[in-house]
Amino acid sequence: MADACRECAEHGKKFGVIVAVQNHGDFIATGAEHLSLLKRVDHEWCAALA
Repeated sequence: MADACRECAEHGKKFGVIVAVQNHGDFIATGAEHLSLLKRVDHEWCAALA
């Protein structure tokens, strides 16, 4: 999932679009899981949706 988010973020960067990740309780149910995913993505064009 992190690899896919990173790929989307790299594509979004070309168009000035930030990929925003929001936890809905499926793959990332907790704040800790949300942060863990974002750390694994490690891309400046992928961020948390608050």
